[in-house]
Amino acid sequence: TQYRMHPFLLEFPSAYFYKGVVKSSEELQSSELRELPAGFPWHERKDGSYLPLAFVHIGGDLEMTHDFSGKSNPKEAELVVTIVMDLLGGGDVEPQQIAVISPYSRQVDKIRGGLGARNIRNV
Repeated sequence: TQYRMHPFLLEFPSAYFYKGVVKSSEELQSSELRELPAGFPWHERKDGSYLPLAFVHIGGDLEMTHDFSGKSNPKEAELVVTIVMDLLGGGDVEPQQIAVISPYSRQVDKIRGGLGARNIRNV
């Protein structure tokens, strides 16, 4: 039984890596926790439910390689900051309830800088 991620996000790894045996806790399966926060245009499925996952295309190859290693994409970082601000503006989540993941430390720096400039900490 897992207690951390939305049940939808568990479907793929459970089916393909664990033969469907990993399940979400009862509390994660409740409808209250399945509601998505306001402030983002979540994708609606054919059954009327919404996916707790989004891929946002920003277009073009805007990735920058920095001296002494590291990569970033300023346009992507600014979009992430905008999305976080919109989620916070929706009123359903606090900064510490939002996680942004990037494999590049320079990108993390850009996102933290953009959020910090707006007085947002703990994301």
